[in-house]
Parts: sequence; C-alpha cells; structure tokens
Amino acid sequence: MQARDVLARPGCGCGCGTIHLFPQGKDLPASPAQTPVRVQGQFPDQEGQWFGGILLFLASGQLAELEVHSFGDPLPMPNPDQVLWFLRTGESAGVPLPNQPERGPAGDQ
Repeated sequence: MQARDVLARPGCGCGCGTIHLFPQGKDLPASPAQTPVRVQGQFPDQEGQWFGGILLFLASGQLAELEVHSFGDPLPMPNPDQVLWFLRTGESAGVPLPNQPERGPAGDQ
C-alpha cells in the first residue's frame, strides 16, 4: 500500500542512484518487516559479473530509502530489466525470486 503513492528525492551526494522515499498516504499500516527488507536486487556488468545491488530500507515500518550500492565506483539507478531479485536467507547470495528471466554472473545461470 505504501508504494502506491510515494515521493522520491536523491538520497546521496556521491553520485549513486540512492533515493529517499516518502509515502504520502494517511494512516498507512506499518510493515512488520525488518530493515533492510529481505528482498535485494543485484545487477551484472557487461561481462556478467556482479558489480552492484539495491537494498530497500524502512523507518518505523514505512518505506524510507532505496539504496544503490556498488562494489566499486558509485552507480546510478539501474534499469529494472538489469536487476535480478533475491530473497535474503542468511546465505551470501540468497534465493532468486520466482518468475524472473534467467540471468546473472557468469557461472550462476
């Protein structure tokens, strides 16, 4: 429900694609999820090696930040078609979510 009406603004001065999120609805139910949310995105470079990811953070149960992180220089927000979504399970890679095209780092397909 929170994502239906949310404003966003740049969230970092380093040049990365991180954005702050501001849900606009009144009396929105708070999410019981822990932060960062257990779903994370990763995206590969042209050679198929992971080089960045996306984490969703909550504050008091409300959407708060979509963080774009890199394993090198700051990255802009990736094209959604480049992102492979995982459910973090405590393992380093997590479990890919269903109904996604098969893609990923070399050797992980």
